[in-house]
Amino acid sequence: MDIDITFWIGVISLVLSFPLTIAANLATPRVLSYLEKRRLIKAGKTRKEALLWYNYLRAYHEGRRDKYPYYIVLAASAVLFAIASSTLFIFAFLIAHSVVMGVSSLIVAIILAWTALLFLTNVFETERLLERFDDYKKRFEEQWGPLSENDLRDKPPWWWPWR
Repeated sequence: MDIDITFWIGVISLVLSFPLTIAANLATPRVLSYLEKRRLIKAGKTRKEALLWYNYLRAYHEGRRDKYPYYIVLAASAVLFAIASSTLFIFAFLIAHSVVMGVSSLIVAIILAWTALLFLTNVFETERLLERFDDYKKRFEEQWGPLSENDLRDKPPWWWPWR
C-alpha cells in the first residue's frame, strides 16, 4: 500500500513539474518588472520623506521655524506614555487578580515605556542633527544625491488647508 501512494505522488510530481517550470519561466520577467517598479516607487517615497525631514531640520537650523514647540510636544507625549506605563506596571504587580490580566498589562506597559523612550530619543537625535547640520547635509547629499532648488522648497504638511 505504501509503495502505491509513493508511486502516485511521484507520477503527479513528474506531470506537474513540466507545466510549472514553463509557467515559472514565462512569469519571471513580469514578476521582476513588478518588483523593480515597486522598488523605484518605494525609493521615491523614502526620498520624499527624507526631504521633508531635511527641510524641517533646515528650517530649525536657519531659525525660520521654532524647534521648542516640537520638543515640548515630544517630551509631553513621552511623559504621558511613561505615566501610563508606570500605572500599568503597578496594576500588573499589585492589583491584577489573574495571571492573564497581569501578563497582558505588563506587555502593554512595556510597549508604552518603549514608545516613551522613542519620543525622547527623537528629541535627542533632532538636537544632535541640528548641532552637526553640515555633516548631516553632506551625508544626505551622499545618500540621496545633490539637492535641487525644487527640493529645498518648504512644502506645507498634508493637513494644511491652503496647500
